[in-house]
Amino acid sequence: SVADSFFYYFKNKGVEHSIQYIFRTNKYLSQNPEIINTLKGKFDKALPIIGRFHRYEKYLDKRVTDTFAHLGYLMVFDRQPIKITFTLYKPVDKWQVQDLRFDDKIEDVIKDLENKVK
Repeated sequence: SVADSFFYYFKNKGVEHSIQYIFRTNKYLSQNPEIINTLKGKFDKALPIIGRFHRYEKYLDKRVTDTFAHLGYLMVFDRQPIKITFTLYKPVDKWQVQDLRFDDKIEDVIKDLENKVK
């Protein structure tokens, strides 16, 4: 999957490769280097504080339709987890990233799960 590949690159090749991979999935996003640089900058700022990356765990998989999905993961680091969400779109036959966000607001994970139960 797109998310699994992102985490593979993140763990084995680093932040820059993982973000470049994600944005190569969507030719419209890849034309905007500002987005890539902003995300990379946020990761570069956070990583020295949160420590080493260990693994990722999926907590949310909302398939809105066959062409639109919202996936939530926790990235597990030494100090604390980071929440990362992928919004994916499949216009023809391949998933592409429409949006990628991450932050340390773990309480949002609980809200996402509560909304899922309702």
